[in-house]
Amino acid sequence: MTSAPPQESTWIYTASQLPARGQPVEFMLAARECPIIGVYAEGGFRSRWTHYAAELVCRWRGATGAERIEIATGDRAA
Repeated sequence: MTSAPPQESTWIYTASQLPARGQPVEFMLAARECPIIGVYAEGGFRSRWTHYAAELVCRWRGATGAERIEIATGDRAA
């Protein structure tokens, strides 16, 4: 059983607007139902594991509270 994506009204489509540089976000890739947590940086969306070009992300919303994480550039927890 998959969980439903968060409320559609809270999501912003990347075709209409991109987040501010360094903004913590949740973002969705096309054909995915589970948001990825990261930041918008260097012209794309960066998660803990990789960097996604803005063209691959269909929608995003600002991450707040428990959704916010700090993206480390270098050391990774094992």
